[in-house]
Amino acid sequence: MIQKQNITPKDLMGEPENAPDVDRISLPPLQTEFFSPQGDFRFTVSTPDKWKSTQGYGRLVRLMGNVSEIIWEDKLPQEYGPRYLLVGQQGEVLMLDEWINVKSKYAIVVLNPQNELIIQHDFDNVQEILDVPTSEIVQRATGGSWWLSGPPSLDESGSKAYIPTSDQVLKVDLQTGQLSLLNCSDPVISDQFLHKIR
Repeated sequence: MIQKQNITPKDLMGEPENAPDVDRISLPPLQTEFFSPQGDFRFTVSTPDKWKSTQGYGRLVRLMGNVSEIIWEDKLPQEYGPRYLLVGQQGEVLMLDEWINVKSKYAIVVLNPQNELIIQHDFDNVQEILDVPTSEIVQRATGGSWWLSGPPSLDESGSKAYIPTSDQVLKVDLQTGQLSLLNCSDPVISDQFLHKIR
């Protein structure tokens, strides 16, 4: 089963076969594809064993007309892969949270197009940046995430990501890894922008 980007986590949920109700967790699709804004790159998260193990794999492919070139492929650090993923215009990969709802050491991971780590932040780093109590962040989280209150989005250039969390927006520069915080009550941020990221 292949899912496309911009599908909500609710639409992606599956269930393990023959699992007791008490131990049942929602599993990701067997394969999910994400595309850069112009469609030049495709990133695929997949499982080789139908999620019998928690190991996910990622593959970045450059698309050039009818030709595709594998840039890199590797194991992913998150259990069952990331909860959210965006592909930047230059092939950067932003992975947020883990598929399972846990306090993750992979809250924010940005890889460059060569699969080199640009930044990695655990949840405690994110909480420190947000300066909001953990209980409040978790309470406002949605879609199976530990800390995001909605799906992330890219700006028009495809080089910056906006992550809604706890009535704030965390901006991530995909090329440098720089994080900055936007306040949703700031009048400079337009209603149209807020509508897009909330």
